[in-house]
Formats: sequence, structure tokens, C-alpha cells
Amino acid sequence: MIYFDNAATTYPKPMGVSAAVVNTLITPFGNAGRGAHAAALQAADAVFEARKALSDLFGLSDERRVVFAKNATEALNLAILGVLGNRRGKARVVTSVLEHNSVLRPLYHLERCGKIKLSFFVPSEEPEVCEKNFRACVSSGVDFVVLTACANTTGLSLPLGILSDIAHAAGALVLVDAAQAAGHQKLTFSSCRADYVCVPAHKGLYGITGLGALLVGKRSPVPSPLLFGGAGFDSQSREMPNELPERLEAGTVPIHASSALCAGIGFVESRGVEQIGERVAALSDAFRAGLLDMGFSVYSPRGAVMTLFNVDDLQSADVAERLDEKGICVRAGYHCAPLAHAFLGTHKRGALRASFGAFNTFEEVESALSALHHLYRT
Repeated sequence: MIYFDNAATTYPKPMGVSAAVVNTLITPFGNAGRGAHAAALQAADAVFEARKALSDLFGLSDERRVVFAKNATEALNLAILGVLGNRRGKARVVTSVLEHNSVLRPLYHLERCGKIKLSFFVPSEEPEVCEKNFRACVSSGVDFVVLTACANTTGLSLPLGILSDIAHAAGALVLVDAAQAAGHQKLTFSSCRADYVCVPAHKGLYGITGLGALLVGKRSPVPSPLLFGGAGFDSQSREMPNELPERLEAGTVPIHASSALCAGIGFVESRGVEQIGERVAALSDAFRAGLLDMGFSVYSPRGAVMTLFNVDDLQSADVAERLDEKGICVRAGYHCAPLAHAFLGTHKRGALRASFGAFNTFEEVESALSALHHLYRT
């Protein structure tokens, strides 16, 4: 099997990740924060190490401001609804046309409820054009900005530092969706200048599904809780604790996934984030060049970590099905990003996405291109 769907979830996982999960299953791990006995404390240590690994990776320097959720979608909802949901008056919100439904749907919900006025800007491969379009969109005022670090369709990366500075100068808070950038880009709070960053464990950080995180900047307002329940202490209070991360973590934290995330981050750091990103981009560029040589439509820029494409005038799902018969896994359809497809002109048939990971090879790229040539050019 040739697996080119790493933007959905990375495969295979590093051996250390598998070992970390097995260790949590065969070692006496209790419930983190739910007891003072040895098994509970061992679980709490594992969760702490995962928080610290994420905090260090993103230059946050305070693991208590790493809030775990069940995935990046929940983390994004926590940031968007938790910051804007209880705000007095109508907030002015700006986001891009490349955003995932994990961003769009909570924003649409707030718009329907009369909580926000929502505007969109069009990014560009040219940083100067991207900055110009963004400035025009925020010129009339903005309170909250949501930016993808790397679009999950085309793989386009935005100039986050510049855009965040513009947003802050206008008085806005900035939330970055780093679902496709984490593990591929050297992304820190200093470099992106965000107030909040959301990540999944199971993509470029090579953990497993069932875990995501909201990272809250050191001086950023703490979002209001969306879930209420046990936090492991202060049980007699009717309210969630004021302290992070417990204020935003109701119920049991996924301990096994936390251990896997810690191991995944260790793998990424051992390989080097920038080195992984460069290799993945090189694989994508090689695939992109082969597609263009065959006359296929390509929507991704050079240097992206994924390639979005279509084959002639065919439906993307039909092409993906034929590739699957050849043992090649790509994703077809709309990728939970409807505005992006409307912008790209692929809203009627979707598009195919080939996304690459640390374990893919150039030989696999050549095999996939050969299969496409055999299917559609001979």
C-alpha cells in the first residue's frame, strides 16, 4: 500500500509511539488527577510530560496553559466559542476563505446567534498580496482573527507573523489553526505571534487519534468553559476551577493518547521539524511536477506539504476509487473546506489530495505517478 493521506492522519506511526501506548496498557496506570496512589500519580506524570513537550515545542514555557481536548476541532471550538460566546456586543471577526469547517461552523453558529459580524479575506501565494488583502479586510476594525497556518486543501502557508501583527495593531486577538503545520513548520508563539494555537496529536506530531490541544498564550484571556464536570479537585464548588488547564478540561484526560503524543513529539524533534518539512515538501514537489507533466490540474504551490489536483474533467471520487484499486491511498472530495473549493473552482467535483509524511519515499511518488499515467494517459 502507498499511503498518501497523511493530512488526515499520519501512517505509519513511529515505533516509539506504539511502544508508548503499549506501556500505558501493561503498566499500572490509574486516572490522572483522580487519586494520590502510585498508579494515579504515574498517569498524571505521563499527562504532564505530554503537556510539557507541547509547551516546549511551541515556545510557550508554561505547560499549564496547554489544554487537552479530544481533537483539534474541539480545541478550535473551545477557543472560538469560549472567547466570543459570552462577549457583550457583536464582535467583528475576520478569517480566510481557506479555513476548515472546524473554524467555519462555530463562526457561522455565532453569526446566526447575532454574536459576531463575519468577514473573509482571500490569501495569496504572494506574501505582499496576502498582506494587502488582509489589511483591506481589517481596516474597518476587528476583534478576533482566525488563521490557518497551512491550508488543508492546497497546503498554502500564510505569513502568520505579519498578519498577527496587523491584527494586534487593530486590537484583535489571534487564533491559529496549526492542524497541518504542526510537525512540518517551526511554529512557535514568538514566530506566529498568536494568542491561541490549536493542534491535533495524530497528524504531523505522529501521535494517535483522540487527542488535540488548545495552547493559550501567556497573556491571552482564558476562554470560558464549554464542558462542565469533574476536574480532580475543588469538588465541592459549583463552578469549574479558575486554574488552567483544569478550568477547561472536564472529565478524564486521554492518558494513552497523551503518552503517544509525547513519543510522537520526541520522534519529530529527533528528526528535526524543519528537516521533516523540507523532505515532505520535496516529495510533494516531485509529485506536483509529474502531475503537471501529464497535463493534470494542480492547485497547490511549490513547497507545500500536500498536492491538490484533478484529472481532466473527471469526478475526484472516481479517480480516488481507481487509485485505491491500485493500492494508492489519496483523499477525494471537499476536505471539509467548502469556501476553499469555491475559491479554487472545484466546488462541483471536489479535488484529490495527496499528502506526504516522514515515512514516504520518492519511489512511492514515482509509482503513484506511473499508475496515474497508466490509468489516464495510455
